[in-house]
Amino acid sequence: MLSGRQFLILIGFVLVGAIVLWLANDDSNVASLSETNNKPTEIAEKNFAESATLSDVHQITLPHDDPEFPPGPGRELFLSRCTVCHTLRYITMQPNFPEKVWAKETAKMINTFGAHISGEEARQITKYLATIKGAEKGSSKVPDKGSNKLSDKLSDKAPDKGPETAHEGAATK
Repeated sequence: MLSGRQFLILIGFVLVGAIVLWLANDDSNVASLSETNNKPTEIAEKNFAESATLSDVHQITLPHDDPEFPPGPGRELFLSRCTVCHTLRYITMQPNFPEKVWAKETAKMINTFGAHISGEEARQITKYLATIKGAEKGSSKVPDKGSNKLSDKLSDKAPDKGPETAHEGAATK
């Protein structure tokens, strides 16, 4: 009969033998891992790539559709300053705001988030945003989403209207 100590030694030999046999059955990965110092994930990727054929791989190409901003005064300044932090898509997703709200948003970008925009640049950017994404004058309500297209907003604006002055803005309050 085996003593407790002899039994444990026997179990240890059996476990070591099982591990050696298990590794011997998959010696291609062990050899490539030790010879080339590849990571196990690289080996798995290599094995997957070797097993896949061209007919097994399906690819799709998603369209890349950046919004286009219409030409106008302040456009280049807007694109160079605002896209440092924002994507073009993010900007087009904003609601149509009155010019005063766009001015506050521009000031927030400068004062709160540290945007590198001068006062004159901020005025030009605000005018451009109000032109392409502005709400009706005197309206505090955001227009319906159906009229959210940039080109629609440009065609809706009367070209002969001048910029709103501080005096006119105070009179509408």
